[in-house]
Amino acid sequence: MKSLLLLLGTLLSLSVSAETQHGDTMPEAGPTITLAAAISEQKQASQKISGQITEVCQKKGCFMVLSDGHQFARVTFKDYGFFVPIDSSSKDAVVYGQLTSKTLNPDQANHYEEDAGREGRYKEPVTEYSIVASSVVIL
Repeated sequence: MKSLLLLLGTLLSLSVSAETQHGDTMPEAGPTITLAAAISEQKQASQKISGQITEVCQKKGCFMVLSDGHQFARVTFKDYGFFVPIDSSSKDAVVYGQLTSKTLNPDQANHYEEDAGREGRYKEPVTEYSIVASSVVIL
C-alpha cells in the first residue's frame, strides 16, 4: 500500500508540472533576462532569455519565434539536435543561447514564412535577430 501511495504521489507531481524541457538541461546559474533586454544589451555570450512563443515551424518544430512586446527573435536548435512541439505557440519559454543579428536572403526569409504556414513575400534581404538554443524550457 505504501509503495502504491508513493507511485500515485510521483505520478501526480509529474502531471502538475507544466514545464517541458527540450535539448540540454537548462543551466541553473545566471539570471534570466527578457528578450527585449537581451536585444538592448547585445552580449556576445550565451544567456537565459525569456519571452513568449508566437510561431513554431508547422512541419516539424525545427524553429520557433520568441517575442517580447514588439521585439522578436527566431530560435533554432543547436546542431538540429531537437525540436519543439508544433502546438507550443502562445506559451512562455526560456531559451539558453546566444542572441545574434543576421541578414536573411529572400529565399531564406520566404522559406521561414512558408514553414510558418504563410506565403513567402520577401523580395529583398531581411535583417532579424536569432538565437541558436542548446536548451529550451516551455512553461
